[in-house]
Amino acid sequence: MYRTPSQFTLEIAAGSGFRIMNRESQRGVESAMVRNSAMVAAARPENVPGYAGADVFDPGAFDPAALQRGEKITVGGRPAFFTTGLTLPDGINGNMIGGATTGVGWQTDQNAWVVVAGDPEDTREQLLQVAEGVRLHAPEQARAPFRFTGLPAGQELTFLSLTGVHVQIGFGEGGVPSVAGLPRQLPLSAHVYPTSNPDWSAISHDLGEPTVIGDFATWYPPRPNGTYGGTDTGADMIVRTGGCVLELHTDNRMQITRQDLTAVVEHTTIGDCTDPAGWLPPIG
Repeated sequence: MYRTPSQFTLEIAAGSGFRIMNRESQRGVESAMVRNSAMVAAARPENVPGYAGADVFDPGAFDPAALQRGEKITVGGRPAFFTTGLTLPDGINGNMIGGATTGVGWQTDQNAWVVVAGDPEDTREQLLQVAEGVRLHAPEQARAPFRFTGLPAGQELTFLSLTGVHVQIGFGEGGVPSVAGLPRQLPLSAHVYPTSNPDWSAISHDLGEPTVIGDFATWYPPRPNGTYGGTDTGADMIVRTGGCVLELHTDNRMQITRQDLTAVVEHTTIGDCTDPAGWLPPIG
């Protein structure tokens, strides 16, 4: 296996003038939303539109035919292609718009494909600026401010998104992960963010009195609850500890019950949401 959905291999070189705003990983592909460093000045940079999407497809997970019909170029001395007719699969970070767009891509020594995609009006030179900064390394385990050790049977990590101190994870099969957002229609997903997030103030106002599980204050509002979307057959468990909020979401509360979610919380370690230096691999 080239890598797992809980691993990353993509970086942007220091001094390139670009930085990664969001990372996503799922089976077959990892993605990064890349932004021009000089343009990142917002108080909440995760809401700043992306400059380009960089994707690394596992060997065999990408059809390069359309890309290879484009112009032959080089990236970092490696043979590559530029095209204005690139169409990427749904649900990955690089696919920031619908339909065909511009893209630069090349194959690695491990037979993975790296694709840097932009807007249709982006030029070859603009995309090359980003592509020249792409660096790949051996797969590294992602880290999060929590660790799960009591997941329901059969719930394997299949989706991971990191945006600053916000972490989103999806388990199981079904649905297509959203671009830089929560997985849709997955059996189980989790979202962790600091209590300083303005969204928490609005959400907590309507939750009522908590139930204590271990050291955690928790809430379980079955859907529809007016706070979260998703299927009416789903449910949500919200956990607050210190400066962290952990949300657990299921699209089927008959498949993953309140008791299942309670067991997840009982076997979860939650650390400091604001200090990535102390984060752990999310599955223990």
